[in-house]
Amino acid sequence: MSHDHNHDHEERELITLVDEQGNETLFEILLTIDGKEEFGKNYVLLVPV
Repeated sequence: MSHDHNHDHEERELITLVDEQGNETLFEILLTIDGKEEFGKNYVLLVPV
């Protein structure tokens, strides 16, 4: 049986954030928005892994 589907198996972009107590949490970057020209800022959408 073959496994056919129409999506890419791209590598996930991961980032580790550290809070004030030194706790590390791993997140996946789902989306980045370049709003520098329009809003003066860039945005990143993260979800915990």
